[in-house]
Amino acid sequence: MKRNMVTAFLSIFGGRIFIVLSSVVLTPLLITTLGFELYGRYGTLTAVFGISTILMSSGINSGARKFLAEDRSISDWQTHVFGYYFRLGTVLAVLTALAFAAAARFGVVTRFLGPEYVVGFYGLAGLTIATQFREYARRSLMGLKQEHLSEPLRVLNKVGTRLALIGIAYLGYEIGGLMVGLIVVNSLVALLALWWVRKNVSLRGIVSTTPRGFPTKELFSFNHLSVVYMLFLTSMYHVDVLMLASHVTETRVGYYKSALVISQFLWVIPRSIQSMLVQSVSDLWADERIDQINEIASRVTRYGMLVIVLLSLGLAALAKDFVPLYLGSGSMPVVTPLLILLPGTIGFAVVRPILAISHAKADMKPLIAATGAAAVLNIVLNVVLIPRHGILGAAVATTTRLLLAPGVQPRQRALPRVQAVFRRATRTSARDGVHLRSPHLPALDDHREQSPRVGRRPDYRPPRLRDGGVRGRGRGRRRGAGPAEFTSRPGWFPRHRDSRPSRRR
Repeated sequence: MKRNMVTAFLSIFGGRIFIVLSSVVLTPLLITTLGFELYGRYGTLTAVFGISTILMSSGINSGARKFLAEDRSISDWQTHVFGYYFRLGTVLAVLTALAFAAAARFGVVTRFLGPEYVVGFYGLAGLTIATQFREYARRSLMGLKQEHLSEPLRVLNKVGTRLALIGIAYLGYEIGGLMVGLIVVNSLVALLALWWVRKNVSLRGIVSTTPRGFPTKELFSFNHLSVVYMLFLTSMYHVDVLMLASHVTETRVGYYKSALVISQFLWVIPRSIQSMLVQSVSDLWADERIDQINEIASRVTRYGMLVIVLLSLGLAALAKDFVPLYLGSGSMPVVTPLLILLPGTIGFAVVRPILAISHAKADMKPLIAATGAAAVLNIVLNVVLIPRHGILGAAVATTTRLLLAPGVQPRQRALPRVQAVFRRATRTSARDGVHLRSPHLPALDDHREQSPRVGRRPDYRPPRLRDGGVRGRGRGRRRGAGPAEFTSRPGWFPRHRDSRPSRRR
């Protein structure tokens, strides 16, 4: 089947849905097998590892997806890009592994987290190497637009690690055994991913030198700027967990980590869109096809907003019944932080596709400025709220930062229509609270199309429904037209100004 954005999205979305469905079954088994105390310790280790993977791999993974998707005039372009980022990733992985081992060896872990975490940090040192190669090979497949191969690998890794952790915990092993299981599964997936990569890119690029004229500086600059951007972007997932570990018991950390996991289930569609957009839009930016980028951004923003609000409302209504059923008895303390996290989950899901499109442009300074401001606010709120309110304070800090994500989105001149979408969403939310706008209903396209509640003309008449929908935008009825025929252009989504079709006479 020929690859396009729809098939790419379906591959990614299908993989994520399978992971979510498997998590619905496996995550409660993992939590009940480990217990909230051991799961809290495991959650602290994964939070530390999550921050380290941002520093060592987020740049090269983003670079592989962006630059492997482009088709430049340099001979064997994809081979040299793969080889350059592979060498850089190896160096970063070794340095990170040495840092974990040194922290465990010289007492840093014992001083700040406790002696029970020392074995886990030694395990993280080995897991760093396996995870780096596994994720880089998989992201390279995405950059080569082979999502039908990369996503089964992701499913295999996620499901395999959970099954391994459950089995190891059932046999009575603790953190040391869990780390060994993670290393084995990630290493096997890495080997399989590299085997598939070699069918599209020559692995000789790993040891060959880059040719003259190869943009090494551009690739390296994109790498370290992406590291800063991803560090700011994902800080809200891990900073709060690390700060909680020093203020509350491991059981309370386990409650909060469980609430985070459940709330992030709702991101399956926004994350799928985000994962598909970087490699799909990179070549559009290179060809300066701004109209098409605007159309894509507008559609995915509206659909994503509608779906995430519906899912969040359903989860909020059923939280008190769903959480005990999902996590078992004794999990009611998870409900309150989960409800606090849901508004932020909605806000951040809306902005995810736009961040991915801006990232694909490689104009990183606006992204870093926007996400950096929100990350600083997140840290300040955590410092103020966690000592006083524990996991509830962490939830408030995280959801506040996530809610501000649409407000601090980077201002890209090339995406004027997307800015209009966010302005409409902000005005509607401020006026009516959570308001769901159906794509069948008329919407405001720009500053000239005012809300029917404010500033409308004296002769304004609301559009009348016919056959379950509305034709046009509702600017005024044409003479001699039927009750639902209007002079404005048809269609659900705004078009770029330079490509608007002529109005019907």
